[in-house]
Amino acid sequence: MSHVIELQEDRWLRKGREEGRLEGTKSLLFSLVVDKVIDVADAARRAGESEEDFTKELEEYIKNQK
Repeated sequence: MSHVIELQEDRWLRKGREEGRLEGTKSLLFSLVVDKVIDVADAARRAGESEEDFTKELEEYIKNQK
């Protein structure tokens, strides 16, 4: 029987990569909505979020772009 040990640092790095991919995806979706390529409903669905949550994040994204 073999045991695999995962270091806490490895978990943090993996989580960071996963969160980074998610943030990158959301940034792309935000840009597509702002450029009117897709609508909020479609972007929220693709992000796996409610329209309300996605819209709040989109508003924050737009505010931070200025």
